[in-house]
Order: sequence, then structure tokens, then C-alpha cells
Amino acid sequence: MKARKSYHGFIVIILMVFIVILESSTAFPITNTDEWRFTDFNFAPPGARASGMGGAFVGLADDATAAVTNPAGLAQLPRTQVAVEGNYKYYDKQRDSKVWNSWWNSNGNNVPGDGHVTYQDTKIETNTKFSFAAVSTPLFDKAVTVSIFYNKVANSNTNGNYSRHDSYSNFDQPTHNEVSIDEYGLSVAKGFLDDKLFLGVGVSAVYLDLKSEYMIDSAHDDTMTSAGSSTKLAYRAGVLFLPWDFISFGMNFNRMPKFDYTSAYPYYFTSSGNPYAGMATFGESYKIPDNFSIGAAIKPLKNWTIVTEGKYVFYSDLMEDFKPALYINQNPNDLNPSNYSIKDVWEFHLGTEYVFMLQDTPLAVRAGTYFDPKHALYANSQTNYNGLDKGGESLWHYTVGLGTVLANHWQIDTAADIAKDRGKVTLSMVYQF
Repeated sequence: MKARKSYHGFIVIILMVFIVILESSTAFPITNTDEWRFTDFNFAPPGARASGMGGAFVGLADDATAAVTNPAGLAQLPRTQVAVEGNYKYYDKQRDSKVWNSWWNSNGNNVPGDGHVTYQDTKIETNTKFSFAAVSTPLFDKAVTVSIFYNKVANSNTNGNYSRHDSYSNFDQPTHNEVSIDEYGLSVAKGFLDDKLFLGVGVSAVYLDLKSEYMIDSAHDDTMTSAGSSTKLAYRAGVLFLPWDFISFGMNFNRMPKFDYTSAYPYYFTSSGNPYAGMATFGESYKIPDNFSIGAAIKPLKNWTIVTEGKYVFYSDLMEDFKPALYINQNPNDLNPSNYSIKDVWEFHLGTEYVFMLQDTPLAVRAGTYFDPKHALYANSQTNYNGLDKGGESLWHYTVGLGTVLANHWQIDTAADIAKDRGKVTLSMVYQF
């Protein structure tokens, strides 16, 4: 008994050291307007176990995090589970400098290369957040399994600076942006065909809170602001099929809501050619991208699992009701929404888990990778934004993780997802009783 306790302590020490020394990265979509440009959506499955296996979990979905990843997987759980997750997100301290050329000269004319240049520097703040919680339990003699959950869909806090120093303007104006999206939901699952086929559905209330302020031009004291808070419904549906003990297949679809908010910003282009027409207030809308996942889990050995997943994200949803920004110059093509696009993408995930036994205590070692294709705003060559909005960049992610189960009740996991410039470390726990 003493030896077993010493192994427990050894494993906990390994997990704590792992959390301290590792950082990870997660890509984020750069979207259509400044208030959304650095929004960090969380389309990855919750739980450090899934994160350590390259984010591939829809075909496994065998703990309480399935409430979001694939609600069908909840029907596999014979006992009540409570799951919680927190993460630390790191972003490169280097600012993202963008140059806005072709401003009006002192005569009110748009003269490319006339020396009037504005710089935008943006810094995404490092943050630590409580990001997921769920309670799942079988009901009616295990006829169905029900889960209530909380999920952080997005959290972004950016600070920046608009600066311009020339004969026309001389200013340094700080900017700030906060976007928070929280989801509170219910998922239900049931097994069929002697528990070889599981079906699950979920509904959630998604709450948006947006506050942003950007100085555009100090010559006219123009500040673009956006604000809004509202709650809309999201829906998900999942399938899990286990034809044999060593293989399973899963699918999940998330239907996400569209929000309304208000923006006010300077309207520079008018039919009369007036370079400055004052401030205007607009009703805006923003659609969180829907996403679909399909994947499989294979067990070549009892203690070895391989998972794979393809996730299709409808990033083009971000272009619904898209209104191009109006504050660079008088090029009419800049105001045409058809000159802008955001691509839908397939993300491909691959991961593995191997469980070692230290006496009676398991120690799971995980690794994985996935490819996140670029999915940012692209402005074509008809616009003066073409040099700024190039569609983003593609990223390879490499993940590692550790986990254990203590006293047959506590599942403790930690993971890191390593990529370029930005990172995330995740710690999660599942208690079963």
C-alpha cells in the first residue's frame, strides 16, 4: 500500500513538472473587421487528453468532455462523471505591424505613395482561463445519459496602437478590444443495437460580449467603436459506431449562432467624392462558423490507441453580412464585398496514446499533430487592402500529453500543443463516482 502511494506521488510530480515546462500553440482565425481580427475561437475538443492526442477525439469520445466533442459518446459512460478544464494561452510578444497606405493628402486627394502612412500594431494578451465544465450521468436505469456543460467558445483580449507621423498627422492612439463567447448547454445520448451504435444531440445558449475601440484618424478625432451583448442558441448532433471492440467511428456537427451588434466608424467615401463624410452608426451581424468532424479510433493493442480526425470549419460563415471597412481611401473596389473572401478548410488531426502500468497506477503518454490551413480574410488585387489581408498563414501543430487515474476515480491530464508564435497548456480533471 505504501509503494502504491509513492507511485501516486511520483506521477503527480511528473504532471506538475510537465505543466510548468511546456507551452503550446493554437491557431486563430483573422476575420473581417478590427473587432474580430484576432478572435481566438476554441473549436478544439475540450480536455487535455484530447489535446495531447492532436485534438482527435470525435471517434473516441469516452469521457464527460463528449458533451461538446461528440454527444453520442456520453452513452458509453456507465457512471456519473464531473469534468473541468483550464488552460493557459501564450502569444508571441512581438507586435503585428500593418501599414495602411494611400491616405488623402492635405488637398483631400488620394495619392498613393504620397508619404501619408498609418501603422497598426496589435498585441494579443496572454491569458489563463477556466474553459470547460460538465456533469454527465445515466438516467432511467441507464436508458439515456444526460450532461450539462459550460464551454468557452472564444476569449480574446488585444491591445494595440495606431500611429502616424508625417506632415498631415502626428499621433499615437492606443486601441483595445475584448471578445468573450460563452456556451451553457445540455446534451443527451442513447445507445442502440446492443450498444454498438450511439446517437446524441445537444442544445446550448451562447452568450456574446463585445467591446472595442480603435482610433482611425486623429485629424478628425475619428474612433471606430463596436459593442454588443446577446444570447443565441447553438445545436449539435453526433454519432458513434463501435462495430468491434478494437475500432470505433464518430461524427459530429455543430450549428453555431449569428449575433447582432452595433458599430460606429467614419464614412470617408461619398458619391460626391467628399473624402470625409463624418461618423455613421451601423447594425452589424457576426456568424460563428459551423463545423463538422469525422474520425476513428483504433486499438492495435489493449494499452495502445491511435486516433484520427478530419474537421471541416465553415469559415466562410464569417462573410455573412460582411461590410468592408470604409476608412482607407476612395477606391470604390474597397467597398465591394465580393472582393473579399475567407476559405472553408479541412483540418487533419492524428494522435496516439499508450498506457504504462506503474504497479496498479496507469500513466498515459500521448502525442499528436495536425495541420491548420490558413483561413483569414483575403482581399483581392482590386482593393488597396490586398497588401494587408493575405489570407493568413498555415500552421503545423505538434502535441504532447500525460495523464493518469488515481484511486479509480480521478482522471488527471495535462497537454501542450506546440506551433509557431503562440501557445496553450491545458490541465483537466474528470472525477467518476
